[in-house]
Amino acid sequence: MGTLTVSFAIAAALSTIRALSVRIWRSTDGSWWRRGTPVTLVLWLVSIGSHFGIEVLAARLAGPTVDIQGLGNATLLLYLALSLGLQNMLVARRVAHQVGAGAARFPTEAQR
Repeated sequence: MGTLTVSFAIAAALSTIRALSVRIWRSTDGSWWRRGTPVTLVLWLVSIGSHFGIEVLAARLAGPTVDIQGLGNATLLLYLALSLGLQNMLVARRVAHQVGAGAARFPTEAQR
């Protein structure tokens, strides 16, 4: 259980950083758009790699008598749900904050 806690804590931390790396802008019709950056992609790769890396580390620390091989695969969907959900919530919060502030900080599509 400790392995999952560590993995999910890392997911939450990297989701927060990824949410800050997403570019947000307002189109000419007033709708809001978002797009990941190259930093977002690298953080996704690090995030998924860390999930499986923790599984490998836990298997080595547990020793040969404990079989936890496949734990990373078994929990991947839960990991992705947590990671995507938190990132989406934080990006939506950024947009909501800007809408409330008059959206002055984000350029429109025409200004980009």
